[in-house]
Amino acid sequence: MKILSIDTSGQAAGLAIISAPKSETEGNGKVIAEFTLNDKINHSVTIMPLLQQMLKAVNMEIADMDYIASASGPGSFTGLRIGASIAKALAHASDKRLVPVSTLLGLAYNVLVSDKIIVPIMDAKRNQVYAAAFVKSGDKFKTLLDTTADDIINLAGIIKTYDKPAVFVGCGVFIYKNQILDAGFEIAPENCNLQRASSIGLAAVPLIKQGADVNYNEFEINYARKPQAERELGLKNGLKV
Repeated sequence: MKILSIDTSGQAAGLAIISAPKSETEGNGKVIAEFTLNDKINHSVTIMPLLQQMLKAVNMEIADMDYIASASGPGSFTGLRIGASIAKALAHASDKRLVPVSTLLGLAYNVLVSDKIIVPIMDAKRNQVYAAAFVKSGDKFKTLLDTTADDIINLAGIIKTYDKPAVFVGCGVFIYKNQILDAGFEIAPENCNLQRASSIGLAAVPLIKQGADVNYNEFEINYARKPQAERELGLKNGLKV
């Protein structure tokens, strides 16, 4: 089983091809190819040429894929829409099933530790982060804290209630490094903190086994909070957003 995975939820645009394992002893699969571009170029310009280059490099076509996995949020609203649009178009044209994968779960797959709480965080602007918390059990992750948008101090307080060591990972650690360290938590190595399409693909493997794949027109983005324009309108009207 082969999975084409897409992640355009952050600054980097990434694509990967994953070969799913034939047995439980092989983990979540093998990365056949991964192309990443982190150069602040609009993802709508870069992602299709990257896809063509990657497929050509491994002598494959979309028809060779069994599933298409895409980061489903949270993250950049524009980036998520670009990735979702491309994934849905490819799935529709090739009659493939789509696998929505939480961007935060993908980040958790960047970390190899198994004895700590893994806390992926992404900058959500306005002094907040998108966050979740997981613990690893074998090749799978159990969710301790569902996707949320919160300030880093409050998040650290929530993680402390689990009374277990934790490691923070994701682009948010570059902004809130001091607060995380002051709270007594670890930070993942720098090379782990960008979203990776291969992690999205690896995370998709157990999701497929659980039947979490959908038709292209059922794919939904989890923004974790409303777009800024809607939030500002709500604040203007005295609503809590």
